[in-house]
Amino acid sequence: MTKKKMSLPAAIKLSELNLDQVKETQRLARRVWDYIAGDCLEANGGKDIPKAQVVELVLDAMNMNMATHDAAILAFVQNRPWRIEQSRALKAIVTAAFPYGRYGM
Repeated sequence: MTKKKMSLPAAIKLSELNLDQVKETQRLARRVWDYIAGDCLEANGGKDIPKAQVVELVLDAMNMNMATHDAAILAFVQNRPWRIEQSRALKAIVTAAFPYGRYGM
């Protein structure tokens, strides 16, 4: 059974981040994508990558841990693997950072 995607407002509430921290988390996610995109697209034969895969790649890159000094964001990101609901919240917040359906060169 597939769980329903978490809405952005529900994710923000669950994350306990303020709006500035949510925007910073999304900015960090885009920065991680900028860092890994070339390698990911090259590994994919230069073909576009669907948004869902971009989000998973960004979440898995774990570079977000090194890209900020905000203690609340770090705690939220670092707790992700051990708390399923927070993992879903982070995924919803990061998904909202990527407005397009596919990403490519």
